[in-house]
Amino acid sequence: MSINQNNFFENTKGRFTECDLPTGLISSYVSIGVDKKVSSTYFYTEVGVYRLSNHWGGVASCQWNLNTVNDFGMDKCRKTEQKTGYISFNELNQNKELELELLNAYGNDFKFNQIKERINGTY
Repeated sequence: MSINQNNFFENTKGRFTECDLPTGLISSYVSIGVDKKVSSTYFYTEVGVYRLSNHWGGVASCQWNLNTVNDFGMDKCRKTEQKTGYISFNELNQNKELELELLNAYGNDFKFNQIKERINGTY
């Protein structure tokens, strides 16, 4: 499966590079948290995505670290100031480990659609 702006947020992993947000970009998507506040803002380009956020690491069904954050995503735990990261779509990989974890956790009785919903963060 080719990763692009329509599916990069579904069960992917990758390491964003901290950077400044280029001037003139218009937000493509704004994520709202459970507290009804802006959680992250996304800016799509033809070949990648900028993400402005105060949390990194495990994000819904994804594992997105910032290159200045350790592999355990400590910024997510500490809720730092907002940081911008960029990653090209071809640097993102499918997070197959999550799919296997869900299959092992729920066994054969768990319906495929429920697994798919969990992986996509809609369950």
